Amino acid sequence: MHDWYFWPLLRYVLYEYEERLAGEHQHRPKLRWREITRRDLDETVEHILPQKADDPYWKERFDAEAYSRVINDLGNLCLTNNNSSYRNKSFPNKKGIYEQSSPCYSNSPLYQERDLASYQSWTPETITERREKLLSFIWDRWEVETVPVDRLRNAGVSAEAVGQVAGEEADEAAVEADVGEVSEGDTSE
Repeated sequence: MHDWYFWPLLRYVLYEYEERLAGEHQHRPKLRWREITRRDLDETVEHILPQKADDPYWKERFDAEAYSRVINDLGNLCLTNNNSSYRNKSFPNKKGIYEQSSPCYSNSPLYQERDLASYQSWTPETITERREKLLSFIWDRWEVETVPVDRLRNAGVSAEAVGQVAGEEADEAAVEADVGEVSEGDTSE
């Protein structure tokens, strides 16, 4: 589990992602970087699965363990201009419909919120899917080479740090690599 919400580069990465999506439509982002930096984090970053998920929609899809694992996951965070209007609503209510007058993902001026409207539901699996999409963007945008987990471990990167960068699968692979290193070095038999 990694707390992406407090990652110092979160808003910048989400802004760059918005620029990419807007550029694909030959537009510029509707939210300027200067505007983002002048506002508080909780005003500009939306938790899709809300921090206070009291609505039955959320309780049906996220048990306590899943909730704590994904609440601050990169895949559950989105740049926004309307965080206060989304609050703790269910995903269908946040998603809304294009024609509605109140703010919703479907009628948002931000492309990453519009992209959220393409999801049928919001579950731990869709959060993982979206995290992978955002990580892929990061690797591509900054031309970061994807490094195999075993190379990270051999370079002295902790299993926790590996998991923070690559998600749970990498964390499990790092643990397996640790077990392999111990097994290979164990000569007590």
